[in-house]
Amino acid sequence: MKLAFCVLLTAFAGVASAADLPKLPAPPAKQIPRQPTYRNLLKHAAVQAEIKLTDEQFSDAELWGTDCAKKTGVAVKELKKTAKDSVDTFLELLDKGDKEYRYGLERRLKEEQIKRLGQIRVQADGIGAMEWPEVAGPLKLTAAQKKDVAKIVEKYEVDRREMAAALDKAGEFFPEGGRKFYEKDRELRTAALKDVAKLLMPDQTKRWKEVFGEPFDLSKLGPPNLPK
Repeated sequence: MKLAFCVLLTAFAGVASAADLPKLPAPPAKQIPRQPTYRNLLKHAAVQAEIKLTDEQFSDAELWGTDCAKKTGVAVKELKKTAKDSVDTFLELLDKGDKEYRYGLERRLKEEQIKRLGQIRVQADGIGAMEWPEVAGPLKLTAAQKKDVAKIVEKYEVDRREMAAALDKAGEFFPEGGRKFYEKDRELRTAALKDVAKLLMPDQTKRWKEVFGEPFDLSKLGPPNLPK
């Protein structure tokens, strides 16, 4: 009886410790994934060095990512055979796969690695990160601030479309897999995010620094699937 009680206590302790593990910030549900994803980030040497990722950790995380991608791929193929195939159900499957990947990744990294990797991811997403619950939530923006943020996002979208049109007209959109578009878009997203930072009150700025951390040199991240 005493042994069983000890085993039960150990099990509950394990559940509690798992619940206390730090979490990687996640984008909103049912959103087409923007690059770089966590898996993509971990493939960059600069990120590996920043979070002090070991070769063993990288190999383990990459195998986990491959397994998750395969499972999601199979689920998508099965979905296409049913009458339930739609954009919503497709995005639900992507969300499920991404959640499973993050869960496994969080258990393969150290606490400080999880925190810094999450900070790099939201920095890389730029102004898009303002849609993330773990980003916007802690800031506790006022109604007026939310309106100002919406205007900044709207301006970014206009600037992005104009930039894409200009590159297309100059025949510079597709060369190198869209590297120039990716880099210019990153500059626009980062600039827009800096405009948001200017709106914050001192207490919000403190929370902002906790969420985003120290600036990471995003120029070290090349376009998705292209070497830097």
